[in-house]
Amino acid sequence: WQEQPDCESLLNESSEYTLETSDTIVVATIPEGTENALITLSSESDLDLQLFAGADTPLVYWAWVEEEVGLLSGSGEESAEYEGLTITYSGYAGSDAGPGNEFIKISGVTSEPLEARVFGYASGEAQVSVVSGLPDDQVSPAP
Repeated sequence: WQEQPDCESLLNESSEYTLETSDTIVVATIPEGTENALITLSSESDLDLQLFAGADTPLVYWAWVEEEVGLLSGSGEESAEYEGLTITYSGYAGSDAGPGNEFIKISGVTSEPLEARVFGYASGEAQVSVVSGLPDDQVSPAP
């Protein structure tokens, strides 16, 4: 093992949460200067990942009102550019493992703090992991 420069600024967190229906909780703050991050949600319930720039700019966010949705809000995998980042979202229908199993990939270096949240479309347990400093191919959109 060889220590990498600026090792302490890398994120490698995993936590469990319990949500009731319609709860929204902040699960991670991704600091300015974070490079190539991956946020994953694993749950047997229909829970949804969200991502905001600061506290109020929706990047990954589904809403009942069209004017309130984020840059990414669909049911399937999609990507968008934001402030020099490429953000890829699995979609609220989930990854291959189904609803409640989602990811957000952030390719590039953050220029401001980002806030990751989980919304309880249904009640349930959530396992959330946040890792940064990943190789480009692990955070790039699917070809």
